Amino acid sequence: YTVNLVKRLLQNSVVETHIRYLVKYLCKGAGSSQDACIKFIQYEVDGAVGYLIQHNATDICHVIRLC
Repeated sequence: YTVNLVKRLLQNSVVETHIRYLVKYLCKGAGSSQDACIKFIQYEVDGAVGYLIQHNATDICHVIRLC
């Protein structure tokens, strides 16, 4: 259920835009390189909600079109 909910939220353009801005902001703290960005997202997302979303950081990064 949670996975479907998250997927539905990511399909919402308003939610997606906010997530994109949020991750861009967070990635500034991780450095500008894609590897640093992915590692940062992996630490934040996988550490916090990875067990619910069941996606790895690269998938999430791809979904919100940052990488």
